[in-house]
Amino acid sequence: MLRSLLTAAAGLLCSTAFAQDADIQDVAPPKYAGVYHVASGTFTPAKDVPADFFVNNQIIYNANCSPTQFSSLLNSSIVIDDGRLPAPNTPAPNVGTRSSYRVNKFEIAYVTREVAGAAMEVRFWNDYDDCQTFALAGTPSATFSVTGPGATVQGTATGWILTVDLTGLEFCMSGEANGTFEGNDSLDGFGYGLTMLNQLGTTNSQCGGFFLEGQPGGGIGQCPEGNGTYYKNPSIASGTGLGNTNLFRRDGQGGQTSGCFLFSTTGNPHAGFYMRIWADLDDCSCTPNDFDLDGTVDCLDGCPSDAAKTAPGICGCNQVEIDSDGDGTFDCVDGCPADPNKVAPGACGCGTPDTDTDGDGTADCVDVCPNDPTKTTSAGLCGCDVPETDTDNDGTPDCVDGCPNDPDKQSPGVCGCGVLDFDSDFDGVEDCIDGCPNDPGKIDPGVCGCNVPDTDTDGDGTADCIDGCPNDPGKNDPGVCGCGVADTDTDGDGAADCIDGCPADPLKQAPGQCGCDVADTDTDGDGVADCVDNCDGIANPGQEDCNGNGAGDACDLAAGYSVDVNGNNTPDDCEQGVGTPYCFGDGSGTACPCGNTGATGHGCANSDTAGTLLYNLGGNSVGTGDTDLYSVRLPSNVNGLIYMGTVQVGSGQGVISYDGLRCVGGFTKRFALTNSGPNGVINVNDPASVHPSVLLPGTTWFFQCSYRDGVGSPCNKFANYSNGLAITFLP
Repeated sequence: MLRSLLTAAAGLLCSTAFAQDADIQDVAPPKYAGVYHVASGTFTPAKDVPADFFVNNQIIYNANCSPTQFSSLLNSSIVIDDGRLPAPNTPAPNVGTRSSYRVNKFEIAYVTREVAGAAMEVRFWNDYDDCQTFALAGTPSATFSVTGPGATVQGTATGWILTVDLTGLEFCMSGEANGTFEGNDSLDGFGYGLTMLNQLGTTNSQCGGFFLEGQPGGGIGQCPEGNGTYYKNPSIASGTGLGNTNLFRRDGQGGQTSGCFLFSTTGNPHAGFYMRIWADLDDCSCTPNDFDLDGTVDCLDGCPSDAAKTAPGICGCNQVEIDSDGDGTFDCVDGCPADPNKVAPGACGCGTPDTDTDGDGTADCVDVCPNDPTKTTSAGLCGCDVPETDTDNDGTPDCVDGCPNDPDKQSPGVCGCGVLDFDSDFDGVEDCIDGCPNDPGKIDPGVCGCNVPDTDTDGDGTADCIDGCPNDPGKNDPGVCGCGVADTDTDGDGAADCIDGCPADPLKQAPGQCGCDVADTDTDGDGVADCVDNCDGIANPGQEDCNGNGAGDACDLAAGYSVDVNGNNTPDDCEQGVGTPYCFGDGSGTACPCGNTGATGHGCANSDTAGTLLYNLGGNSVGTGDTDLYSVRLPSNVNGLIYMGTVQVGSGQGVISYDGLRCVGGFTKRFALTNSGPNGVINVNDPASVHPSVLLPGTTWFFQCSYRDGVGSPCNKFANYSNGLAITFLP
């Protein structure tokens, strides 16, 4: 209901106090014309109207105050105004005596310029929202075509008041629109629509219209609404009848404007359009029509167009109440009219019972495991009646997991569950049974221990690792100067000349960076004298500056600009060997899946770093096995692996997968699953020795690191990728 909103917004709808001032015209007060009988289409002039014509009925709505102005209306334009009728529950003093009324007469006031008479259309809506358009107002409760007397001279405005007799065509209207007082004008009002037809004029000044009911004398209150209705309080002479609001609707035709308008509240205010309504005071009963000829008048017939019913029943009017399957439910509401056991198709459809053997809420007909209450749509990897338990949360159910308590293994392998089958030195013996797991030349420490061969160069029976003179069979201890050299000390500084780099300088035993006779002061203690140290605040003993930025590599590493996975104190990004990086998560190609852009040249950002970097510290020779792959800046202590494939995915830009971009596809081969450790590093050395049957000279392979991610995974997919790296291998 719009009345309260439209009233508040009326100033926006109308540019002046009354938006139709150009359509409002003054005219002499109308004369009473007589009665038009709708049923017969005849007219009774005022002088011939019987004295008892208004006996036994009363005015239920009265809006007839002093009409001296009318609103010009072009042909087929419609104005719709509103009003209210009382009901017994309408608050005093406007209490009605009936909930509904049978309307038998109404009265309109109009102006015509046509000698031939005025042709008009009058419509009523029992329940009408303020200012609704004709289309939105819905089907009228009643519509009448009315013809009244015309002008005395063609083109001269002449006003008439015309009573319209509805005998035989009475219709019902409810008090308060639906018999219930809502306390809101928009919910309690009825509507009436007025239309002029068959006028010869085409402009406002050439056409007639309908009188406005209002207060031409001036002040508000001089002409109260409803005065003269049958239910007014006898003690109040001015009357207490219900009126209407100052809003009306016009659906214009022929160029006349349309919209919701506000009758002026200043100057010469108007309450609405002239309208009086009569009704007999019996509760509304319809006329004794029997449309379906079933012997029950329509007002008592619950199905007035169905000769077989006088009440809708379960199926409604014009629907036969048949129970084809004899289940006690009529076919019209039975979803399975031919199945006596069902009234709705359910999950299995008509004719098939919705049996649920395992009680899991899914009928057997659509249950993949009808005897397993834990499975309905898929038997999973374990099959029906076996739970898909994944104790170690590695993505493989216990039923097919050879190590159900080890998230890193699905089969025991060489080392058994709980221990990784990792061969750190790639000597073909797993670390768990290798006495020297990081020495590819030994599986037992021997005399010299792991990573040191037990060589005896001079054949003196003492391995070089413990022989002070491994090339001198006569000595096992080199002494001061080493094997076969005298221990002379020329400058008496306690250092033999053979080991004194400044044999004439008692303060130095080596020239150092500054030369003999000059002190090698080393502020940062990195073994490089301040005089030549390019990173004198941080130890940078080799003075490396591989990127040529003037700061030593140690400074770059300390500041985090570079990493040194191989521990040689040189930033790895300065040592990258053969290979072409591609498929970066730095925004230069395919965007990372949730805005987790990584650092330049890296993969998409992960939970710990700005992306993982994959590079080759070695060469591309299959024969020498000098390829050395590193993936750095992984999250700490996560499992991952480096894999290779024959195709660059997404034309080298990658495609979104988990939290990153998958860059490698086609025929793929994996390297061993590895834990990134506390520094977030995974290394594969000599990949050709791991997959010798496919990684051949002349072939190009694309490498990438795939790894798990934990809490803080940017996109909550808990896995990510490095950049891609292309390497073409040589013999």
